[in-house]
Amino acid sequence: MLLSGGQPPPWALPVACVGTIPAFWLTQRLTASKVWRGAVAAGWMGMCLSLPTYLPPRTQETMMSSVFAFIVPLKGFQMLLSPPENLPKAALPSVWAWLKQFAFNAFPVSEVPPGKRPPLSKIATSTITTVIAAALKYYAHPIMYQVMYTLATRDVKPVAPLTILFTLETMRGTWSQDLQCAAVQVLSGGRYALQPFNDWVILSTSVGEIWGTRYNKLISSLLRDTVYGPCKRAGLSGSSSLLASFAMSGVLHMYVARVVFQKGEGQTMSFFLLHAAAILGERSLSNRFPKIAAKVPAIVKAALVTCFMWASLPLYGGLFVEAMPKMLIEPTFKADWADAASAWVTSRL
Repeated sequence: MLLSGGQPPPWALPVACVGTIPAFWLTQRLTASKVWRGAVAAGWMGMCLSLPTYLPPRTQETMMSSVFAFIVPLKGFQMLLSPPENLPKAALPSVWAWLKQFAFNAFPVSEVPPGKRPPLSKIATSTITTVIAAALKYYAHPIMYQVMYTLATRDVKPVAPLTILFTLETMRGTWSQDLQCAAVQVLSGGRYALQPFNDWVILSTSVGEIWGTRYNKLISSLLRDTVYGPCKRAGLSGSSSLLASFAMSGVLHMYVARVVFQKGEGQTMSFFLLHAAAILGERSLSNRFPKIAAKVPAIVKAALVTCFMWASLPLYGGLFVEAMPKMLIEPTFKADWADAASAWVTSRL
């Protein structure tokens, strides 16, 4: 169908992504040449990247498809050319070792070391807190959705309020993922933990903390494995490895911008390079003036970081705001009280 100029079938991308594991594993078995391995990986990645381009623009489905089309072969690329240090050193990694690496990125559950496992009282407290947070997110979503939908459909779209609301929506994470984290911890008795997507991003006291430990931890760990780690093992400095990681993140999001919004590649890369520069600047200032940095209250640092995020977000987030309301995720339920609350909030914006 592709050769005849038609669109690929719906199953083409899932099959291509899943097929990355046996295809790259077999390549690793057949040749030790990094040139041939790189050629196979690049060709396979090119095929995966071509598939979402046939999808309709400005939809959540196209965005998620484009992300997976990029990160799955990227992980395979790294496994072929620079396998992680925790893989078996003897001979070549087995299919099981490959599966475990990819499975973690799909469902990031890890075993908690015996000495760090929480007591039952802490598990109970954490579970209650997580369930309450999930409930608040669940019931707040229809209000946020209606507010953003109403603002986005005005004759003159108010960009600033929508950008702030979009930032809050991005930082909050999802109620379903919160419940999954709680379920894994409770059912395993604290032996296993599911890596959360976000970790209270609003509390970040530095730009480095946002990207390193709080926001989108799945992509953060992926880039650490696929870019930062290999760069460090190749002898690059920490700063150069960080820049390479943000550049690769920029390339990923440039691809998403092209497929989903069909524009904005330059400003997208500018956003990620700006944040890389901000992190390097933070480190330099902290090293030069450690006493002053230690005296600045955490709430002041968090406020400054939040202002920086809101000021720089239009470079990339502006693409989402411009595409609203089409890019909004509809809530799982609707209620009169949610409509009334959203109407009250919208009337004051």
